[in-house]
Amino acid sequence: MMWFKNYIGTVAINMRPVKGPYGGSSVFVWQLMDILKRSGYQIKFDLKKEVDVIFLIDPRDDLQHKAFGVPEIRSYKKSHPKVKILHRINECDQRKGTDFMDDLLQDANSLADHTVFISNWLRDYFVKRWFDPDRPHRVIYNGADPTIFHPIGSVVRRCG
Repeated sequence: MMWFKNYIGTVAINMRPVKGPYGGSSVFVWQLMDILKRSGYQIKFDLKKEVDVIFLIDPRDDLQHKAFGVPEIRSYKKSHPKVKILHRINECDQRKGTDFMDDLLQDANSLADHTVFISNWLRDYFVKRWFDPDRPHRVIYNGADPTIFHPIGSVVRRCG
């Protein structure tokens, strides 16, 4: 007898997670995958078949673990206009002293149905540059993995 898993939706993520130390985006993708799977979503790292949501983590073309990029998302949106695109912004030129990231994010964000900024400061930074604050968005701070950092059972340390 064959068993089929029923999913409530399919999410395509444009960055593959990396095992071991790599950076905050990879940790975010691992946590995102975990919560989505536990919530009944199927996770994909391509746009070969129909998906319900595209989660854009990083727009850079030279990203080592990129599953697909902004051009592929733009093309997919043209042929699948009902797909929803969620863009997480956690970077800017000012923070790293670069001169290309803000423009890449602006271009990628033009496709987004909803934007998530990782801080109020970052949202306000882009509002001053190009982001329209009337567009759908939220600020969601990064959180610690509760399977690693959990207050129950930890030693309480008091100062003074």
